[in-house]
Amino acid sequence: MYMNGYIDIDPSHVTEIRRKPTKGFRRFAEILTLGAMSQQEEHETFTAISILQEINIALRTLNITDVVRFTKDDVVIYDDPDGKSNDDMGIALQELQRFSGIGKSTVFDSLSLLLEHHLAEITLIIDVRIQRSHFVGGFPIRIAVNGLATEFQGSQDETSLGDRLEQTFADQASYNAVETKLREQFDAFMAQLELAVRQKMMIDDVRLSTQLNILRPRNDEVGKTRSSLAGSSAESAGSSSSDPVFQRYHQGSDAFAYCWLWSSMMHSHGTHVQEATIVDEQGQRLMTIGEDGLNAGETTALDPSTPFADSDASSFDASSDLTGDSTSKMNSFTDTGTDTQGGGDSAGSSWLDSFGFSGGDGSDSGDSGGSSCSSCGGGD
Repeated sequence: MYMNGYIDIDPSHVTEIRRKPTKGFRRFAEILTLGAMSQQEEHETFTAISILQEINIALRTLNITDVVRFTKDDVVIYDDPDGKSNDDMGIALQELQRFSGIGKSTVFDSLSLLLEHHLAEITLIIDVRIQRSHFVGGFPIRIAVNGLATEFQGSQDETSLGDRLEQTFADQASYNAVETKLREQFDAFMAQLELAVRQKMMIDDVRLSTQLNILRPRNDEVGKTRSSLAGSSAESAGSSSSDPVFQRYHQGSDAFAYCWLWSSMMHSHGTHVQEATIVDEQGQRLMTIGEDGLNAGETTALDPSTPFADSDASSFDASSDLTGDSTSKMNSFTDTGTDTQGGGDSAGSSWLDSFGFSGGDGSDSGDSGGSSCSSCGGGD
């Protein structure tokens, strides 16, 4: 079980006149544009870095400063998997300046900033992602946040973790108390983050969604998790399209191991679960459980010893799925296809191309005459 939240930013509601990136972010933009084929590509890159800098400022107001990874497309250009520094944005930007080749090929398709932050009872993994192109109706700017319960961390001893899980699943009231506490604290943080983004980016239209995710491997991964609890720590197992926690942690890592045992515990203890999204080992949606809920012990849908394809998940009424849920929104953000706004062709127009800069010279003015992204849905 982990919390999942998204803050989607509609660029048609982002102020068209922006401040140019400054300091290390400006230098990063300059490096990225070394191979720019046109003035338009250079302008788009500076705009994206400006937006990224503003999001970073919003994060810093909440003391979120621990950068885990900085990625351009599929190229990792800064990586701190062991958390050697808790305030390393400056270090990351210096590393970017030493990284050879990041601006010598093509204009970026995606920029991603992965961070980690610790609250009293939640470990947060945050993925800030800016896409150069996106589906019509999708969002090219997203902050994805995952929250892990710290009460199940702190030891790689299987017995200790098992004892803590047994206490949680001792009865329905104990389970509900843990889930409610995690939901409330995570939702409170997301509300703070949303407010910081609104204030620092001077925008009105941001879309906030949160949900509870329960990890249910498609095949039995529980044995692998048990055998690896004393092994790997921070090695990630997910791709760039996975939830942030899969990008950050290996299944046997101290922070994440309990999630891989959760559905098995629910099934064996007959726990009642409601309003949750069941995901696989990459964080991809398998099914959504509605308000009525179900008894996890009465279905193989939550039994990881049964391959999900062979489970009885399909017997549930499709009406229990939440229409327009956050997971489907995530797909609209990460999927690729032909029906996009601002495609990758340098000759075409990107949503980034309609922003201008205050105090800029004439060569970096952009088109300030229209909506930055007319097909993004506006305030709908």
